[in-house]
Amino acid sequence: MRNWIFRLLKIPPRLLYAIGLGAPYGRLVLLLTTRGRRTGKPRVTPLQYEQVNGAFVVASARGPLADWYRNVIAEPRVEVRVRGSRFSGIAETCTDPARIADLLELRLKKHPRLVGRILRLRGVPANPTRLQLEAYASRLAMVTVTPAVTPPQQIARTPEIDMHIRGRTKSLGVPVRSSPLQVFGSESWSRGSRSRLAPTRPLSET
Repeated sequence: MRNWIFRLLKIPPRLLYAIGLGAPYGRLVLLLTTRGRRTGKPRVTPLQYEQVNGAFVVASARGPLADWYRNVIAEPRVEVRVRGSRFSGIAETCTDPARIADLLELRLKKHPRLVGRILRLRGVPANPTRLQLEAYASRLAMVTVTPAVTPPQQIARTPEIDMHIRGRTKSLGVPVRSSPLQVFGSESWSRGSRSRLAPTRPLSET
């Protein structure tokens, strides 16, 4: 039952991208495609993100236990769909509490009410100290995706996509207009500024 709920939560963002709403929706959420570590099949996960120095930073509230994160460890070559573009990239995993705390500090500055509420739900003060942030960050995990050199591809809507959307929404009982947003289960990084979040070591060492 629980797995079914998680799948249902992932559908609306994918539908919004598929029906041509990736540009506005992509200001907040990207679609990360990983390869299943056991099956080798593509797995799409909607994640909120932060853009730092040209790289896309996402995080896992479940830490290194999240399936998509474990897939990245097994295969760091991923695909990202954001706004109206799609590109391949190399993912660097990170569990360093200091770097993840940097991300949380940035989020608190940009979205104090949203992130403060999330922190309170996790048992952390809305205005935490650095030590409290790092303690909380020790339970999380972060991934930085650096785009490949290949220019991003523009995504076009097709009749086949429309047909697929109608079939999926009818079978699952999910109307196209519904769009519940995963706030921290799929984490929340918007686009942004420069900070210490960029990779600190060559990607070849990933």
